[in-house]
Amino acid sequence: MTEAELAQIETDLSLRLPVDYRNIMLHYPFPPLSWPDEAEMPDAMLHLIESNRDIRKEQYYGSHWKDQFFAFGFTSAGDAFVLDTALPSSPVFRLDRHEPEITKETETLAEWVNLRIEWYVNFDPEKAQQKYNSLTKSIEEAGFFASKVNPMGGWDRICPASKERPGGGYTGNSFWVTKLSAGWYLGTWGGFVYRIQNQDDIARCCVSWLQRAANGTRSDFDDTIKKEFGLAAVTGDDFDAAIKAI
Repeated sequence: MTEAELAQIETDLSLRLPVDYRNIMLHYPFPPLSWPDEAEMPDAMLHLIESNRDIRKEQYYGSHWKDQFFAFGFTSAGDAFVLDTALPSSPVFRLDRHEPEITKETETLAEWVNLRIEWYVNFDPEKAQQKYNSLTKSIEEAGFFASKVNPMGGWDRICPASKERPGGGYTGNSFWVTKLSAGWYLGTWGGFVYRIQNQDDIARCCVSWLQRAANGTRSDFDDTIKKEFGLAAVTGDDFDAAIKAI
């Protein structure tokens, strides 16, 4: 981003961007294709102006939004990463799109950026893939498919799928799997997360579910799979705690 673009953001939104944000955007630290979710810190003047105008107009974040706030990025779920431009050096706040709450992500923007560099720019896919090699092999030997490892911001995962598209990519039924310090976790696109009771059963569980439901992505595992493999539901807070314990 250029000085002129930063000045345009300030003019259009009637605020003064923090010095640390300006410096970071002038020396954008994320190489192309290094970050799977660039929406978290977009290098796009018009997008930032329009997004902040929409927030002010639509009041997505209720009473937590303040006139001096600047949303510099967003999660895929619509949560906003925010700086308080009234402060000389603002912490990074996260405003939840669906729940009326605001949390402090980091004490400084530099700390927030350094975490993303660690998670994405310095991510070693070959090293991360090693813990999934045995699982991937079992899935593929059963006639199914598994994605390469994906960085997820402090953790990683693979996505087993029942079918492969002729032109590339996957279809049919799919879900995601990750291995954390506390063991194996499985998640569905319906937002459910489970920890498998017997860690040695992870491959058999994945293959069994793909065999049972090969057509169409399911929002949740069925009761038979949950019972057979002892899938224990995990709350969002508990899963976040497991990630932090890595």
